[in-house]
Amino acid sequence: MDFRPWMIESASGFIRASRIFWQENLGSQSMVNVAIGLEILFKSFNVTVDGPKGGIGEQYRYAGKRGHDLLELFEAIPEEIREQLNFGPYRDYFEGKAGQMFVLARYPYEQGGLSGGIDVIIDVAEEMLGSVIQLYKQNQCDDPWIVNFSTI
Repeated sequence: MDFRPWMIESASGFIRASRIFWQENLGSQSMVNVAIGLEILFKSFNVTVDGPKGGIGEQYRYAGKRGHDLLELFEAIPEEIREQLNFGPYRDYFEGKAGQMFVLARYPYEQGGLSGGIDVIIDVAEEMLGSVIQLYKQNQCDDPWIVNFSTI
């Protein structure tokens, strides 16, 4: 298994920020952050190293289609990995407007924009992140952030 711990750490930061924003009644800001966190998490399974390899500062190139559609990014995760992580039940969360959350929540004042949100998607993101970190640990990832991760 290829590890992309810096991406997982980055995704975690956005997901944690979304929880904080939600608790402060900043719904749109929360939804933007959870969406970008999920985007990074999903993309981490389809990237190659494209910059200094190993450690802090490693850079990646996404192999798929550019964009922010969470459903497309979710479905681009190799099926074997989705099954291993038991991600199947989460698919429905990314259909419809929720799949476009990153774009629509950034502009809540525009026609069709999302204003507010629902914290269930934050719960889902936290669960998915936890599953990925557990998979990394089970596969002996020795990145210090992964090794020391305990809970969100």
